[in-house]
Amino acid sequence: MGYELYVTNAILVDANVSGSLRVDLKLRNTGVAPFYYDWQLRLGALNSSNALVKTWTTTWKLSSLLPAATNTLWTWNQAGHGLEAGNYTLLLRVQNPLTNGVPFRFANSAQDADLPGWLTLGQVQIESSPAKPTLRGSLSGSDFNLIVLNAAPGLWTVETTTNLSG
Repeated sequence: MGYELYVTNAILVDANVSGSLRVDLKLRNTGVAPFYYDWQLRLGALNSSNALVKTWTTTWKLSSLLPAATNTLWTWNQAGHGLEAGNYTLLLRVQNPLTNGVPFRFANSAQDADLPGWLTLGQVQIESSPAKPTLRGSLSGSDFNLIVLNAAPGLWTVETTTNLSG
């Protein structure tokens, strides 16, 4: 066919029930031609019993993955993802529009690992809605200790000041 598509990196960000679910994928076409058709790409979630409990349609375009030595970054962010608290395996599928057509396969070894026709991306945890975050600090001599409790998943920045005023 001329194309050979790999997901080279998947970043799956843990979320809470009422938050957004985020997936960042890096993909590479190591073939000699693009995939010319923009078949629908779907993400799916398997629960701990390996049942497909949710699918989402993305806006990603296969035709954008040109043969190259560099990765293409795709980002998906879904507010109101509809998953209950628990652990899930996230999957990716390219849907062949022909009902009896040959399934699309990525060149990754995780293709069909958990569900036929789907590429396994990895694990994500959905947490219950967090309690209100609290911040506690204590000063011992010249050392300041900071503790954050019940904070939402994500990246946090801690800054310092010498005058401790707002």
